[in-house]
Amino acid sequence: MNFVFEDKKMANLSTLFQLPYSEARIRTFYYTAGNGELCAVIKQMRKKENTPICVYLDAPPDNEKCSEVYEELRELTEEEEYSIIVLPIPCVEYFFIRSVQDFPVFQDSECVQICANLGYYRDSKFFLENRQLHIRTFEQYCKKVLRYNVIPCLTRLQGLGELNEGFFKHDCLYPIGEEKNRFTLLEKALRYIRQFPYVPSLETSQESARSDMTTGLWEIHRQLVKQHNQAVQEYRKRLSDPILIERCIEYKAIK
Repeated sequence: MNFVFEDKKMANLSTLFQLPYSEARIRTFYYTAGNGELCAVIKQMRKKENTPICVYLDAPPDNEKCSEVYEELRELTEEEEYSIIVLPIPCVEYFFIRSVQDFPVFQDSECVQICANLGYYRDSKFFLENRQLHIRTFEQYCKKVLRYNVIPCLTRLQGLGELNEGFFKHDCLYPIGEEKNRFTLLEKALRYIRQFPYVPSLETSQESARSDMTTGLWEIHRQLVKQHNQAVQEYRKRLSDPILIERCIEYKAIK
């Protein structure tokens, strides 16, 4: 099975995800750097080899453009006789924040809990006090939380515009009480990938995550669609602006 991600291959969260895997496994990971060419890339992959594909589709509850991509993937999946399994996830930042939420790396716990629980963010202190950031979606909210609400170990260095590279390349020491606790790079990676609803098997890691499976992936798909729709319903209840409400679109399970 091959795996498709919307992210850039060399982005920090992509390299963190790859860390525990063998080179052979990493060769089954494909990155599209956005969803604009997602379907085109998948079509090319299917032409080259008749291998099932698992697609991690960013699907925050308040981004109507993602629903358009989802419908395109639905058509493509049906054409390919359901050999393409779409897993609609809120965003990768959601999983990363969940993986480190119990470590003392954030300045404000409210926005962290909102991200970690796929919550409604437009009445949060972080959103209201940072309107200049022009946050439009849940995914953008999580990205900004990671960029502006972390302690120095995670923040930008010398205007890099990305999270501190060191956090994704080295072990870290965090003060917990009177002691300093080591947070190893491998631990960061394992904690991160365990948040995903499904991950490929870890072939050569010191520790195994969920094992590979082809059966049951569509059940995971349906569970994720249900999670997405529940978040959409909550957003639609909380919003009063008709334009914002229209951005929140429920999905129908593909299979």
